[in-house]
Amino acid sequence: RTKLRNLRVAQIAALLWSLSAFCTRDSTIERHAMRFARLRESFEANRERFGNDDDANANAFVSYFEFIWKLVDIWVSQRV
Repeated sequence: RTKLRNLRVAQIAALLWSLSAFCTRDSTIERHAMRFARLRESFEANRERFGNDDDANANAFVSYFEFIWKLVDIWVSQRV
């Protein structure tokens, strides 16, 4: 709930849920899952650019992304 208080994160969560609920074609789901996988790989490869562990803002930023990746795993990746 804390993460969803952020409007942008709530909008991303709504988008991911909508994708899960309304996209029924397997090819569409697979395409989106592959795109999210590439985005996650890029994020992980560049994670150190977002700051070090001592920076509270960097930790919050990474924490939001980790929350979003969990939602992707639940609503997108598991359907592939």
